[in-house]
Amino acid sequence: MFVDFTGVYCTNCRVVEQNIFTKKETQEKFKNFVPVSIFIDRVNDPVHAKQDAENAKMMQRMVGTVTLPTYAIVTPDGEMVKSSWAFTDNLEEFLGKLDAGLK
Repeated sequence: MFVDFTGVYCTNCRVVEQNIFTKKETQEKFKNFVPVSIFIDRVNDPVHAKQDAENAKMMQRMVGTVTLPTYAIVTPDGEMVKSSWAFTDNLEEFLGKLDAGLK
């Protein structure tokens, strides 16, 4: 799985989504993963607040940070395959991280 820890108010998350995720090369590599987006800062209302807090705790346990955006490659049972990485707007660097997760 490709895990995308993201947030509604995360400007850098939108940069990656618009400038990296939409590229043909990235779309090809994403075919090798099940994508999962986990929000930790949605609109602050009772319905989402508890879940977002739980998501932030899970993120801290999994990757040791709550910095957004953060990405990780994990097995379906949650085992980390590739250590997590944070924001990059460099396409080649991002693709290299995906490739490393496939090895």
